[in-house]
Amino acid sequence: ALQPIFQISLSSGAAWSSAYYPVNAAALALMDVFGLRSATGGVWAALSVGLCYRLARKVWPDTKTPALVAALFLATSSQLIVTAMTPYAMSAHLALNLLWLNLFLGRGKLSQALALVTAAAATGLHQLAFHPMFAAPFVGQLWLDRRFGRAAFHTVGYLVIGLLWTHYWDFAMWTAHLDSAREIRAVVSPIKTAILQISQLDAHAVQWQLENIFRAITWQNPLAFALFLIGVPLAYRAGGVERSLLFSLLLTLGVVTVIEPYQGHGWGYRYLHGLLGAFVMIAVRGAISIWPASTGDLSRRSVPLVMTSVVFCVFFLTPVRMIQAHAWSAPYVRAHALITKSDADVVIVNSDGLAFADDLARNDPWLRNKPKVLSLMVMTPTQISVACKLGKVAIFDRQVGAQLGIPELGPQTHEADIASKLARLDALRSSGQCGMALRADPK
Repeated sequence: ALQPIFQISLSSGAAWSSAYYPVNAAALALMDVFGLRSATGGVWAALSVGLCYRLARKVWPDTKTPALVAALFLATSSQLIVTAMTPYAMSAHLALNLLWLNLFLGRGKLSQALALVTAAAATGLHQLAFHPMFAAPFVGQLWLDRRFGRAAFHTVGYLVIGLLWTHYWDFAMWTAHLDSAREIRAVVSPIKTAILQISQLDAHAVQWQLENIFRAITWQNPLAFALFLIGVPLAYRAGGVERSLLFSLLLTLGVVTVIEPYQGHGWGYRYLHGLLGAFVMIAVRGAISIWPASTGDLSRRSVPLVMTSVVFCVFFLTPVRMIQAHAWSAPYVRAHALITKSDADVVIVNSDGLAFADDLARNDPWLRNKPKVLSLMVMTPTQISVACKLGKVAIFDRQVGAQLGIPELGPQTHEADIASKLARLDALRSSGQCGMALRADPK
């Protein structure tokens, strides 16, 4: 109840851990050492722009114009900018994908070895599949090009990386002196999770994915998207790196449509965030076909229209997206402030009928915070009774959430266990055994 989502519930309760792989958390922790945790996403985003420029120079080496256009298209993506203001792993996925591809396209053995090291870090950012889906078409192309030595090196490398990361939890349990054979049964394997999610696909999947794609389009530089449409068939015909970039996009989109069509939170479409570099590179291919230089690269005649799109994004589109992001986030910020400033010892969050209100159950890793915040939705009736005896208890419910502006859901059809929790809480409140409701400041 202290953290109802994205945690591993160990059978002994001996440790409290995120269910994600650790590399993104490690990057945040490293930046936190220097007091720059909030800048982590911005650093990843800035690296991505530079790496995208470098990648375009590798693909079109004759002039700098394609690289400049690619960097501008990426830098003016509202999704890139707003996501960089969050601790999501997606900003790191984009930077490490672009770093990996720059190294992968290098000629020397050292470059290939560093590409594999980068692949290991990218695979362990938060979920196992995202980077391998990006890399698979490039490694597959090595086999098609009969570059068997390098193809075998990377194929075996990714198999080893996957094997190591799938045993990460065993290692983590061992370092914490826990018996993984007893504890690990609470950890669901990625394959089992995928099978479970495929079996639960319903009519909403297509609707969700259409909405995701629409967001993916409208959070980018609009000229980049128009040129992307032109560039898709050209990238396919060009083969090599450009075709692999296209296949990376298609593979990732296909897999997430089947496995996880609902993205939950996210600005734009975060499941494709690591592919924004591929998107802008294909857009540049479209630009080259419209404004060809005598060398076959991108003419400088493209620059005025590109700069017009940059100005539009900087002074209109991105500010609009920031206003929207602020409007969505502000009610939760107000709710978090109301909870943390309460003089209660415990706040029970009743998220019934409120969108994403379980996110308000947040606590310090060492439980130094007061009040402690608990999610009603994952508590048993007995635990509710116990919690109501832990000092001064306050309730955050649908009424106060609505006053703060948190979106309300429609009428709920409760399963029996949820109905029993609500009934128990109501009984304790009406008898005066479970504190008071929080009250939002009308201002």
